[in-house]
Amino acid sequence: MAVFEAEIKEGALGEIVRASQLTELRHWEDAPSESSRQLALRMLALKPSPNLWTVFIPGHIIPESIASPLPWSGALATSSFSSVANLDFFAVDNSHIDLQCLYNFSIENQDYESLSRYVGLTTSGTPEWLISNGLTSARLLSQRPWYSAFSPTRLQWLKFVNKAIERDLLNFKVIQDDISEGLVRPSLVEDFNALISGIDPPHIPDLNSDSLFVLPELRMSKSQYQILQSKDLQERTVKYAKLNNTKNFGKQGWLKYLIRTPRRLFKHTLHLLRRLIRLSFYTSYFLYSISFRPAVRLIRQLRSNRR
Repeated sequence: MAVFEAEIKEGALGEIVRASQLTELRHWEDAPSESSRQLALRMLALKPSPNLWTVFIPGHIIPESIASPLPWSGALATSSFSSVANLDFFAVDNSHIDLQCLYNFSIENQDYESLSRYVGLTTSGTPEWLISNGLTSARLLSQRPWYSAFSPTRLQWLKFVNKAIERDLLNFKVIQDDISEGLVRPSLVEDFNALISGIDPPHIPDLNSDSLFVLPELRMSKSQYQILQSKDLQERTVKYAKLNNTKNFGKQGWLKYLIRTPRRLFKHTLHLLRRLIRLSFYTSYFLYSISFRPAVRLIRQLRSNRR
């Protein structure tokens, strides 16, 4: 991202504001801290202001050069828009009347739920000048090349990794530290070694080292492991399961038992009668075959001999 930021500055495309530099963000008590921060950043980007365009770039962006900006229709330019909280990668015309309506709405509705679900913004597709060279958002975890070697944008991302190496912004120790902390896939070492050797990265690196890699967003913390393995939680889980089973049996158990017992008894009796009838038929035929049938054959043979 540092290389991407430097190229934007070199192209004089606008002022860059990093989220890490913002200290006084709005906070909602009725939402988790991360959700509150995400909404606050989007609301800041959507703040009304004359003669201003804002491009909101999330941290999981796959960088590429941006062309000179051109006007677009509507207040918001993005690939999809369902609500303010779900906005990902977008451009916004801060002088548009819709932004003032959103600001007025935020004053009248202070709760997180109302603001996060706001949809009153006119939109158009992401402008070509922003994405024509390949700038794209890797919102899905499986599309992030630092997590998956199968990401379709892996080689594009490695191009900027190589630029970071050339600018002395990245070295082998940084890669090793990130791998040790579980922030990137271990097979990134092979890609890095190819770049510093001046050769093209492999089409697909050796994935054996990635077999035990768990994405940071899906990984449990040490405190979570301790809670999960604690004796107190296990005892409470067993107690809750027993209590839940007792409640279900108390509410529904006897009624189901009284309803199902006659039905099961009837089905069982009917099945038993069918088996008895079938068994009696086989028994009758067996007795006939060992007694009357041979006698009938003998009488027929005697009659034929007399004739």
